[in-house]
Amino acid sequence: MLMPCGVRAGLAALAFLAVAAAPASGQVGMPDPVQQSQTIDRQLSRYRQQYAEVSASEVQLLAQVDLARQNKAAADLELARLDASVQDTATALAMAQQARDAAAAASADASVRLTDARAKAAAADDLLRRQALDAYIGQGRFGVLTVMFEPTSEEDALTAPYYAQLAGGVQADRAATARSTREAAAAAETAAALAAATAASTEADVAHKQAAAHQARDAQAAAQQQAADELANEEHLLAELQQQQASYRAQIDQLQADSAQIALLLRQRALAATSTTAAAATPKPTGPPKTPVTAAPKPAATTAPPVATPKPTAAPTATTRAPSPVTSYPQDYGTGKPPVSVSLSYPMPGWPIVSRFGMRTDPILNTTLMHEGIDIWAPEGTPIRAAGAGTVIWAGDRHGYGNAVFIDHGSGVVTVYAHQSKVGVPAGQRVGSGDTIGYIGHTGLAGGPHLHFEVRVNGTAVDPMGYL
Repeated sequence: MLMPCGVRAGLAALAFLAVAAAPASGQVGMPDPVQQSQTIDRQLSRYRQQYAEVSASEVQLLAQVDLARQNKAAADLELARLDASVQDTATALAMAQQARDAAAAASADASVRLTDARAKAAAADDLLRRQALDAYIGQGRFGVLTVMFEPTSEEDALTAPYYAQLAGGVQADRAATARSTREAAAAAETAAALAAATAASTEADVAHKQAAAHQARDAQAAAQQQAADELANEEHLLAELQQQQASYRAQIDQLQADSAQIALLLRQRALAATSTTAAAATPKPTGPPKTPVTAAPKPAATTAPPVATPKPTAAPTATTRAPSPVTSYPQDYGTGKPPVSVSLSYPMPGWPIVSRFGMRTDPILNTTLMHEGIDIWAPEGTPIRAAGAGTVIWAGDRHGYGNAVFIDHGSGVVTVYAHQSKVGVPAGQRVGSGDTIGYIGHTGLAGGPHLHFEVRVNGTAVDPMGYL
Protein backbone atom coordinates (compact mmCIF):
# COMPACT_ATOMS: atom_id res chain seq x y z
CA MET A 1 0.00 0.00 0.00
CA LEU A 2 1.35 3.29 -1.03
CA MET A 3 1.65 6.14 1.36
CA PRO A 4 -0.73 9.09 0.71
CA CYS A 5 0.47 11.87 -1.59
CA GLY A 6 2.88 14.25 0.09
CA VAL A 7 3.61 12.04 3.09
CA ARG A 8 6.75 10.42 1.71
CA ALA A 9 8.25 13.81 0.83
CA GLY A 10 7.51 15.07 4.35
CA LEU A 11 9.06 11.96 5.91
CA ALA A 12 12.12 12.18 3.67
CA ALA A 13 12.67 15.80 4.67
CA LEU A 14 12.21 15.20 8.42
CA ALA A 15 15.85 14.75 9.33
CA PHE A 16 16.76 17.78 7.28
CA LEU A 17 14.00 20.08 8.48
CA ALA A 18 14.30 19.01 12.10
CA VAL A 19 17.62 20.80 12.47
CA ALA A 20 16.37 24.04 10.91
CA ALA A 21 15.50 25.54 14.28
CA ALA A 22 18.95 24.99 15.78
CA PRO A 23 21.82 27.42 15.08
CA ALA A 24 24.62 25.90 13.03
CA SER A 25 27.90 25.54 14.88
CA GLY A 26 31.09 27.04 13.56
CA GLN A 27 29.36 29.58 11.31
CA VAL A 28 30.91 32.86 10.30
CA GLY A 29 28.87 35.78 11.62
CA MET A 30 25.92 36.03 14.00
CA PRO A 31 22.49 36.96 12.58
CA ASP A 32 20.64 39.92 13.96
CA PRO A 33 17.79 39.05 16.40
CA VAL A 34 15.30 40.65 14.02
CA GLN A 35 16.46 38.32 11.28
CA GLN A 36 16.34 35.43 13.73
CA SER A 37 12.77 36.38 14.50
CA GLN A 38 11.86 36.41 10.83
CA THR A 39 13.63 33.08 10.28
CA ILE A 40 11.72 31.50 13.16
CA ASP A 41 8.46 32.86 11.76
CA ARG A 42 9.19 31.23 8.42
CA GLN A 43 10.16 27.98 10.08
CA LEU A 44 7.03 28.03 12.22
CA SER A 45 4.91 28.60 9.13
CA ARG A 46 6.54 25.69 7.35
CA TYR A 47 6.34 23.33 10.32
CA ARG A 48 2.70 24.21 10.94
CA GLN A 49 1.91 23.56 7.31
CA GLN A 50 3.79 20.26 7.43
CA TYR A 51 2.01 19.38 10.68
CA ALA A 52 -1.38 20.08 9.10
CA GLU A 53 -0.51 17.95 6.06
CA VAL A 54 0.78 15.11 8.22
CA SER A 55 -2.41 15.29 10.30
CA ALA A 56 -4.52 15.09 7.14
CA SER A 57 -2.43 12.15 5.94
CA GLU A 58 -2.90 10.50 9.33
CA VAL A 59 -6.67 10.56 8.79
CA GLN A 60 -6.20 8.83 5.42
CA LEU A 61 -3.85 6.24 6.89
CA LEU A 62 -6.21 5.55 9.79
CA ALA A 63 -8.96 4.81 7.26
CA GLN A 64 -6.59 2.54 5.33
CA VAL A 65 -5.52 0.76 8.52
CA ASP A 66 -9.20 0.23 9.45
CA LEU A 67 -9.90 -1.19 5.97
CA ALA A 68 -6.82 -3.43 6.20
CA ARG A 69 -8.02 -4.70 9.58
CA GLN A 70 -11.46 -5.47 8.14
CA ASN A 71 -9.84 -7.32 5.22
CA LYS A 72 -7.66 -9.32 7.59
CA ALA A 73 -10.65 -10.17 9.81
CA ALA A 74 -12.59 -11.40 6.75
CA ALA A 75 -9.55 -13.40 5.62
CA ASP A 76 -9.18 -14.90 9.11
CA LEU A 77 -12.87 -15.87 9.14
CA GLU A 78 -12.68 -17.50 5.71
CA LEU A 79 -9.48 -19.32 6.68
CA ALA A 80 -11.18 -20.65 9.83
CA ARG A 81 -14.12 -21.86 7.69
CA LEU A 82 -11.78 -23.63 5.30
CA ASP A 83 -9.83 -25.12 8.20
CA ALA A 84 -13.13 -26.56 9.48
CA SER A 85 -13.89 -27.86 5.97
CA VAL A 86 -10.49 -29.53 5.82
CA GLN A 87 -11.15 -31.07 9.23
CA ASP A 88 -14.57 -32.31 8.07
CA THR A 89 -13.08 -33.90 4.95
CA ALA A 90 -10.38 -35.48 7.07
CA THR A 91 -13.05 -36.99 9.33
CA ALA A 92 -15.06 -38.18 6.32
CA LEU A 93 -11.94 -39.68 4.78
CA ALA A 94 -11.12 -41.51 8.01
CA MET A 95 -14.65 -42.92 8.09
CA ALA A 96 -14.40 -43.92 4.42
CA GLN A 97 -11.10 -45.62 5.09
CA GLN A 98 -12.65 -47.50 8.01
CA ALA A 99 -15.56 -48.56 5.81
CA ARG A 100 -13.11 -49.64 3.12
CA ASP A 101 -11.12 -51.65 5.63
CA ALA A 102 -14.30 -53.25 7.01
CA ALA A 103 -15.51 -54.08 3.50
CA ALA A 104 -12.13 -55.51 2.61
CA ALA A 105 -12.20 -57.62 5.77
CA ALA A 106 -15.74 -58.80 4.99
CA SER A 107 -14.71 -59.63 1.45
CA ALA A 108 -11.75 -61.60 2.71
CA ASP A 109 -13.96 -63.44 5.23
CA ALA A 110 -16.51 -64.19 2.50
CA SER A 111 -13.75 -65.55 0.32
CA VAL A 112 -12.62 -67.81 3.17
CA ARG A 113 -16.21 -68.99 3.79
CA LEU A 114 -16.74 -69.57 0.08
CA THR A 115 -13.58 -71.63 -0.10
CA ASP A 116 -14.74 -73.67 2.91
CA ALA A 117 -18.23 -74.12 1.44
CA ARG A 118 -16.76 -75.27 -1.82
CA ALA A 119 -14.60 -77.74 0.01
CA LYS A 120 -17.58 -79.06 2.00
CA ALA A 121 -19.70 -79.29 -1.14
CA ALA A 122 -16.97 -81.22 -2.90
CA ALA A 123 -16.69 -83.56 0.08
CA ALA A 124 -20.46 -84.00 0.10
CA ASP A 125 -20.49 -84.75 -3.60
CA ASP A 126 -17.78 -87.31 -3.12
CA LEU A 127 -19.62 -88.91 -0.22
CA LEU A 128 -22.79 -89.07 -2.31
CA ARG A 129 -20.98 -90.85 -5.09
CA ARG A 130 -19.41 -93.35 -2.73
CA GLN A 131 -22.61 -93.98 -0.83
CA ALA A 132 -24.49 -94.39 -4.07
CA LEU A 133 -22.03 -96.98 -5.17
CA ASP A 134 -22.18 -98.71 -1.80
CA ALA A 135 -25.93 -98.65 -1.83
CA TYR A 136 -26.48 -99.94 -5.30
CA ILE A 137 -23.46 -102.11 -5.82
CA GLY A 138 -23.57 -103.94 -2.50
CA GLN A 139 -20.62 -102.46 -0.72
CA GLY A 140 -22.77 -100.49 1.65
CA ARG A 141 -24.73 -101.26 4.78
CA PHE A 142 -27.90 -102.45 3.10
CA GLY A 143 -26.68 -104.02 -0.14
CA VAL A 144 -29.86 -102.73 -1.67
CA LEU A 145 -29.29 -103.92 -5.21
CA THR A 146 -28.24 -107.38 -4.05
CA VAL A 147 -31.19 -107.71 -1.74
CA MET A 148 -33.58 -106.46 -4.40
CA PHE A 149 -32.33 -108.77 -7.08
CA GLU A 150 -31.32 -111.67 -4.86
CA PRO A 151 -33.40 -111.51 -1.67
CA THR A 152 -32.37 -114.03 0.95
CA SER A 153 -35.64 -113.77 2.76
CA GLU A 154 -39.11 -112.41 2.31
CA GLU A 155 -38.38 -109.71 4.92
CA ASP A 156 -35.35 -108.42 3.04
CA ALA A 157 -37.40 -108.30 -0.14
CA LEU A 158 -40.03 -106.15 1.61
CA THR A 159 -37.64 -103.74 3.44
CA ALA A 160 -35.04 -103.23 0.69
CA PRO A 161 -37.13 -100.69 -1.34
CA TYR A 162 -37.84 -98.64 1.82
CA TYR A 163 -34.19 -98.35 2.75
CA ALA A 164 -33.28 -97.58 -0.81
CA GLN A 165 -35.79 -94.71 -0.84
CA LEU A 166 -34.58 -93.48 2.55
CA ALA A 167 -30.95 -93.53 1.46
CA GLY A 168 -31.85 -91.60 -1.68
CA GLY A 169 -33.65 -88.92 0.35
CA VAL A 170 -30.70 -88.50 2.73
CA GLN A 171 -28.34 -88.19 -0.17
CA ALA A 172 -30.64 -85.65 -1.84
CA ASP A 173 -30.80 -83.56 1.35
CA ARG A 174 -27.04 -83.67 1.67
CA ALA A 175 -26.62 -82.59 -1.93
CA ALA A 176 -29.09 -79.69 -1.51
CA THR A 177 -27.36 -78.54 1.66
CA ALA A 178 -23.97 -78.56 -0.01
CA ARG A 179 -25.34 -76.71 -3.00
CA SER A 180 -27.08 -74.01 -0.92
CA THR A 181 -23.97 -73.53 1.21
CA ARG A 182 -21.85 -73.05 -1.86
CA GLU A 183 -24.33 -70.63 -3.41
CA ALA A 184 -24.66 -68.62 -0.19
CA ALA A 185 -20.87 -68.37 0.10
CA ALA A 186 -20.60 -67.22 -3.53
CA ALA A 187 -23.30 -64.57 -2.95
CA ALA A 188 -21.55 -63.38 0.21
CA GLU A 189 -18.28 -63.14 -1.66
CA THR A 190 -19.94 -61.15 -4.46
CA ALA A 191 -21.61 -58.79 -1.95
CA ALA A 192 -18.36 -58.35 -0.05
CA ALA A 193 -16.47 -57.57 -3.25
CA LEU A 194 -19.13 -55.02 -4.24
CA ALA A 195 -18.97 -53.42 -0.79
CA ALA A 196 -15.20 -53.26 -0.99
CA ALA A 197 -15.36 -51.63 -4.43
CA THR A 198 -17.96 -49.12 -3.19
CA ALA A 199 -15.86 -48.32 -0.14
CA ALA A 200 -12.77 -47.80 -2.28
CA SER A 201 -14.73 -45.50 -4.61
CA THR A 202 -16.06 -43.54 -1.63
CA GLU A 203 -12.56 -43.24 -0.21
CA ALA A 204 -11.23 -41.93 -3.54
CA ASP A 205 -14.05 -39.36 -3.75
CA VAL A 206 -13.45 -38.18 -0.18
CA ALA A 207 -9.69 -38.01 -0.80
CA HIS A 208 -10.36 -35.82 -3.86
CA LYS A 209 -12.57 -33.53 -1.78
CA GLN A 210 -9.92 -33.39 0.91
CA ALA A 211 -7.26 -32.41 -1.65
CA ALA A 212 -9.56 -29.66 -2.97
CA ALA A 213 -10.21 -28.46 0.59
CA HIS A 214 -6.48 -28.39 1.31
CA GLN A 215 -5.85 -26.43 -1.89
CA ALA A 216 -8.57 -23.90 -1.04
CA ARG A 217 -7.25 -23.64 2.50
CA ASP A 218 -3.69 -23.06 1.30
CA ALA A 219 -4.86 -20.35 -1.11
CA GLN A 220 -6.84 -18.68 1.67
CA ALA A 221 -3.84 -18.93 3.99
CA ALA A 222 -1.80 -17.03 1.39
CA ALA A 223 -4.56 -14.41 1.13
CA GLN A 224 -4.70 -14.17 4.91
CA GLN A 225 -0.94 -13.71 5.07
CA GLN A 226 -1.15 -10.99 2.42
CA ALA A 227 -3.86 -9.23 4.42
CA ALA A 228 -1.75 -9.53 7.56
CA ASP A 229 1.29 -8.12 5.74
CA GLU A 230 -0.78 -5.26 4.36
CA LEU A 231 -2.11 -4.48 7.83
CA ALA A 232 1.39 -4.58 9.29
CA ASN A 233 2.63 -2.25 6.55
CA GLU A 234 -0.24 0.20 7.11
CA GLU A 235 0.35 0.14 10.86
CA HIS A 236 4.07 0.73 10.28
CA LEU A 237 3.32 3.71 8.03
CA LEU A 238 0.88 5.04 10.61
CA ALA A 239 3.50 4.71 13.35
CA GLU A 240 6.04 6.57 11.19
CA LEU A 241 3.48 9.26 10.43
CA GLN A 242 2.58 9.67 14.08
CA GLN A 243 6.27 9.85 14.94
CA GLN A 244 6.66 12.49 12.22
CA GLN A 245 3.69 14.37 13.64
CA ALA A 246 5.16 14.27 17.14
CA SER A 247 8.51 15.49 15.79
CA TYR A 248 6.84 18.42 14.01
CA ARG A 249 4.89 19.23 17.15
CA ALA A 250 8.11 19.26 19.19
CA GLN A 251 9.82 21.47 16.59
CA ILE A 252 6.88 23.87 16.60
CA ASP A 253 6.93 24.06 20.40
CA GLN A 254 10.70 24.67 20.40
CA LEU A 255 10.45 27.35 17.70
CA GLN A 256 7.63 29.08 19.55
CA ALA A 257 9.76 29.13 22.67
CA ASP A 258 12.71 30.56 20.70
CA SER A 259 10.40 33.09 19.08
CA ALA A 260 9.13 34.19 22.47
CA GLN A 261 12.71 34.67 23.72
CA ILE A 262 13.68 36.69 20.66
CA ALA A 263 10.48 38.74 20.92
CA LEU A 264 11.40 39.56 24.49
CA LEU A 265 14.93 40.52 23.40
CA LEU A 266 13.59 42.72 20.61
CA ARG A 267 11.15 44.43 22.95
CA GLN A 268 13.98 45.09 25.37
CA ARG A 269 16.12 46.48 22.57
CA ALA A 270 13.28 48.64 21.30
CA LEU A 271 12.62 49.93 24.81
CA ALA A 272 16.33 50.64 25.31
CA ALA A 273 16.53 52.41 21.96
CA THR A 274 13.48 54.52 22.84
CA SER A 275 14.93 55.38 26.25
CA THR A 276 18.27 56.30 24.67
CA THR A 277 16.56 58.51 22.10
CA ALA A 278 14.49 60.24 24.79
CA ALA A 279 17.54 60.74 26.99
CA ALA A 280 19.54 62.15 24.08
CA ALA A 281 16.75 64.52 23.13
CA THR A 282 16.09 65.81 26.67
CA PRO A 283 19.23 68.03 27.22
CA LYS A 284 18.98 69.83 23.88
CA PRO A 285 16.12 72.25 24.76
CA THR A 286 17.96 73.29 27.96
CA GLY A 287 21.41 73.57 26.35
CA PRO A 288 21.40 77.20 24.99
CA PRO A 289 21.31 79.90 27.70
CA LYS A 290 18.26 82.12 27.53
CA THR A 291 19.65 85.11 29.47
CA PRO A 292 21.35 87.11 26.66
CA VAL A 293 18.76 89.10 24.85
CA THR A 294 21.09 89.42 21.88
CA ALA A 295 21.09 85.69 21.52
CA ALA A 296 17.45 85.75 20.63
CA PRO A 297 18.07 84.92 16.95
CA LYS A 298 20.22 81.94 17.88
CA PRO A 299 17.48 79.94 19.49
CA ALA A 300 16.07 79.70 16.00
CA ALA A 301 19.30 77.99 15.10
CA THR A 302 19.15 75.94 18.22
CA THR A 303 15.63 74.98 17.42
CA ALA A 304 16.91 73.45 14.19
CA PRO A 305 18.06 70.28 15.91
CA PRO A 306 14.55 69.58 17.19
CA VAL A 307 13.42 69.95 13.59
CA ALA A 308 16.05 67.41 12.60
CA THR A 309 15.15 65.09 15.45
CA PRO A 310 12.52 63.19 13.45
CA LYS A 311 15.35 61.42 11.62
CA PRO A 312 16.75 59.83 14.78
CA THR A 313 13.28 59.03 16.01
CA ALA A 314 12.36 57.48 12.68
CA ALA A 315 14.94 54.74 13.12
CA PRO A 316 13.70 53.69 16.56
CA THR A 317 10.18 53.71 15.18
CA ALA A 318 11.27 51.22 12.50
CA THR A 319 13.04 49.24 15.18
CA THR A 320 9.96 49.09 17.37
CA ARG A 321 7.93 47.79 14.43
CA ALA A 322 10.40 44.97 13.83
CA PRO A 323 9.13 42.68 16.66
CA SER A 324 5.61 42.57 15.23
CA PRO A 325 6.27 39.65 12.82
CA VAL A 326 7.30 37.52 15.79
CA THR A 327 3.75 37.25 17.00
CA SER A 328 2.01 37.43 13.62
CA TYR A 329 0.95 34.16 11.98
CA PRO A 330 0.86 33.35 9.19
CA GLN A 331 3.88 35.33 8.00
CA ASP A 332 3.00 38.49 6.09
CA TYR A 333 4.72 39.18 2.80
CA GLY A 334 4.87 42.53 1.08
CA THR A 335 5.66 44.18 -2.22
CA GLY A 336 6.24 47.66 -0.82
CA LYS A 337 8.35 50.24 -2.62
CA PRO A 338 12.09 50.11 -1.91
CA PRO A 339 13.78 52.87 0.11
CA VAL A 340 15.07 55.67 -2.08
CA SER A 341 18.56 55.26 -0.64
CA VAL A 342 18.84 51.61 -1.82
CA SER A 343 19.51 50.65 -5.44
CA LEU A 344 19.74 46.97 -6.41
CA SER A 345 20.70 45.29 -9.70
CA TYR A 346 20.05 41.82 -11.13
CA PRO A 347 22.58 39.43 -9.49
CA MET A 348 22.90 37.02 -12.45
CA PRO A 349 23.06 39.04 -15.68
CA GLY A 350 22.22 36.95 -18.73
CA TRP A 351 20.61 34.06 -16.81
CA PRO A 352 16.81 33.44 -16.67
CA ILE A 353 14.36 33.48 -13.77
CA VAL A 354 12.74 30.05 -13.46
CA SER A 355 10.51 30.59 -10.40
CA ARG A 356 9.06 33.83 -9.11
CA PHE A 357 7.99 35.21 -5.74
CA GLY A 358 4.69 33.88 -4.30
CA MET A 359 2.85 30.71 -3.31
CA ARG A 360 3.93 27.56 -5.14
CA THR A 361 4.28 23.80 -4.75
CA ASP A 362 7.72 23.24 -3.28
CA PRO A 363 9.67 20.93 -5.65
CA ILE A 364 11.49 19.22 -2.77
CA LEU A 365 8.85 18.96 -0.06
CA ASN A 366 5.93 18.56 -2.50
CA THR A 367 3.80 20.91 -0.40
CA THR A 368 2.31 24.34 -1.07
CA LEU A 369 4.59 26.93 0.49
CA MET A 370 5.40 30.59 0.14
CA HIS A 371 8.37 31.13 -2.19
CA GLU A 372 10.09 34.06 -0.54
CA GLY A 373 12.29 35.07 -3.45
CA ILE A 374 13.08 34.27 -7.07
CA ASP A 375 15.06 31.35 -8.49
CA ILE A 376 17.61 32.08 -11.23
CA TRP A 377 19.02 29.17 -13.21
CA ALA A 378 22.69 29.02 -14.12
CA PRO A 379 25.28 26.24 -14.43
CA GLU A 380 27.11 25.01 -11.36
CA GLY A 381 30.04 27.25 -10.47
CA THR A 382 28.75 30.40 -12.26
CA PRO A 383 29.82 33.52 -10.28
CA ILE A 384 27.11 35.29 -8.25
CA ARG A 385 27.18 39.11 -8.14
CA ALA A 386 26.18 41.33 -5.23
CA ALA A 387 22.95 43.16 -6.11
CA GLY A 388 24.19 46.27 -4.35
CA ALA A 389 26.85 47.68 -2.06
CA GLY A 390 26.66 46.65 1.58
CA THR A 391 28.10 44.63 4.43
CA VAL A 392 28.05 40.83 4.62
CA ILE A 393 26.24 39.87 7.81
CA TRP A 394 26.07 36.11 7.18
CA ALA A 395 28.29 33.77 5.17
CA GLY A 396 28.00 30.01 5.49
CA ASP A 397 25.54 27.16 5.80
CA ARG A 398 21.95 28.18 6.58
CA HIS A 399 20.09 24.86 6.83
CA GLY A 400 17.53 24.69 3.98
CA TYR A 401 19.24 27.65 2.26
CA GLY A 402 22.47 25.67 2.03
CA ASN A 403 25.55 27.84 1.63
CA ALA A 404 24.18 31.38 1.78
CA VAL A 405 25.32 35.02 1.93
CA PHE A 406 23.25 37.82 3.53
CA ILE A 407 24.16 41.43 2.60
CA ASP A 408 22.89 44.42 4.58
CA HIS A 409 22.38 47.41 2.24
CA GLY A 410 21.12 49.79 4.93
CA SER A 411 17.63 51.20 5.49
CA GLY A 412 16.53 47.75 6.70
CA VAL A 413 17.15 46.16 3.28
CA VAL A 414 18.94 42.78 3.21
CA THR A 415 19.52 40.54 0.17
CA VAL A 416 19.92 36.77 0.42
CA TYR A 417 21.88 34.52 -1.99
CA ALA A 418 21.18 30.81 -1.27
CA HIS A 419 22.20 27.28 -2.42
CA GLN A 420 25.76 28.31 -3.33
CA SER A 421 28.33 25.65 -4.09
CA LYS A 422 30.99 27.84 -2.49
CA VAL A 423 30.77 31.08 -0.49
CA GLY A 424 33.18 33.71 -1.80
CA VAL A 425 33.13 36.34 1.00
CA PRO A 426 33.41 36.28 4.79
CA ALA A 427 30.98 37.84 7.25
CA GLY A 428 31.83 41.44 8.04
CA GLN A 429 33.33 42.21 4.62
CA ARG A 430 32.22 45.32 2.77
CA VAL A 431 31.25 44.55 -0.86
CA GLY A 432 30.41 46.70 -3.83
CA SER A 433 27.62 46.27 -6.35
CA GLY A 434 28.57 43.55 -8.87
CA ASP A 435 31.32 42.00 -6.71
CA THR A 436 31.54 38.20 -6.76
CA ILE A 437 30.21 36.86 -3.48
CA GLY A 438 29.91 33.14 -4.30
CA TYR A 439 29.16 30.51 -6.94
CA ILE A 440 26.05 28.72 -8.20
CA GLY A 441 25.31 25.35 -6.59
CA HIS A 442 22.48 23.25 -5.18
CA THR A 443 23.27 22.92 -1.47
CA GLY A 444 20.42 22.80 1.06
CA LEU A 445 16.88 22.08 -0.11
CA ALA A 446 17.56 22.44 -3.83
CA GLY A 447 16.71 20.05 -6.64
CA GLY A 448 19.41 21.39 -8.98
CA PRO A 449 21.91 24.23 -9.48
CA HIS A 450 20.33 27.69 -9.20
CA LEU A 451 20.41 30.90 -7.16
CA HIS A 452 17.60 31.55 -4.70
CA PHE A 453 17.59 35.35 -4.35
CA GLU A 454 15.59 37.22 -1.69
CA VAL A 455 15.04 40.83 -0.73
CA ARG A 456 13.96 41.51 2.86
CA VAL A 457 12.89 44.79 4.40
CA ASN A 458 13.14 44.78 8.19
CA GLY A 459 13.14 40.98 7.96
CA THR A 460 9.96 40.72 5.86
CA ALA A 461 10.32 39.05 2.45
CA VAL A 462 9.21 41.23 -0.46
CA ASP A 463 9.05 40.62 -4.20
CA PRO A 464 12.60 41.22 -5.50
CA MET A 465 11.24 42.34 -8.88
CA GLY A 466 10.10 45.60 -7.29
CA TYR A 467 13.68 46.36 -6.25
CA LEU A 468 15.70 45.35 -9.31
